[in-house]
Amino acid sequence: MISIERQAVSIHTRTGVPMFQYLPEKIGDGSWSRVTRDTSRCSLTLPPDDHLEKLELVPWLHWASVWDIEDAARPLWTGPIQSVTASRSALKIEARDCGAFMSRTRIPMSKKWESTDVALIAAEMWEQMIDLHGINAEPIVRLDPTGSVFDYTSVADTRLMSEAMDELVKMGLRWTVVSGVPILGPAPREPIAALGDEHFQGDGLALTRDGSSSYNDVMLLAGDEKADARVPMGGLNLQTIFTRDDLFGVSNAESAAYEAAKYYASIRDAVTLPGGSQLAPDAPLDLQQLIPSVRVNVEAYGQ
Repeated sequence: MISIERQAVSIHTRTGVPMFQYLPEKIGDGSWSRVTRDTSRCSLTLPPDDHLEKLELVPWLHWASVWDIEDAARPLWTGPIQSVTASRSALKIEARDCGAFMSRTRIPMSKKWESTDVALIAAEMWEQMIDLHGINAEPIVRLDPTGSVFDYTSVADTRLMSEAMDELVKMGLRWTVVSGVPILGPAPREPIAALGDEHFQGDGLALTRDGSSSYNDVMLLAGDEKADARVPMGGLNLQTIFTRDDLFGVSNAESAAYEAAKYYASIRDAVTLPGGSQLAPDAPLDLQQLIPSVRVNVEAYGQ
């Protein structure tokens, strides 16, 4: 979540007609997010002034947007309001990005795709949903050069679009909504920045040595065959069973079991980010670059 500090908030109709605007000093509390493979959220606590009139706000018809007060070229976050609560002390608003409409949209088309990138399948559905609800957005499609292609069939009006999107996610789809724009497909694999421990505040970076997924004695059940493999690991005998229904033949099973044992027979060190960590103001990143699925190099503790 990103806290609202030097940011302004506007409340407007879904077509963009402004209703209320709040500068940072008028915002009691607030946060918004960018997430991958899920709908992002915005929570606002605004002044109680004229709050009874502001209950004229209608969820779905009215939207909330968060702006950088130094760069108003486009909102940092925007989406339809889901709920409004007015009291003597505050006006509280909960909003979601336009991905929320997927749970209010039946599958919009009957079509069969063959050997197609899942981002292209998702894009066709999103375009239909955007037209249906009159959303002012155009999806950005990013094909995955290392991904697989799939056959997929949709039947109009048989399920909600959110269910179809969940299926595409299981097939490898990455999607997010940034500044109101749906991005379908992964960001490029090249890192956009290099970070170290000095670029984090709060709890900073941590070094974790994890053995929760370590095994050195593997039994593999592959189709109608069974194979065992063991690699030395300091005298340990950490056993597990894997199942690979798509492998047949003793040689395949034995090879796969040995490769699995080699992979899992280690205790791994990893740099992790505790929940209380935050990027420092001088970190070589800005909000425009912070898009879910982008990559950064992080070096600390010799890792």
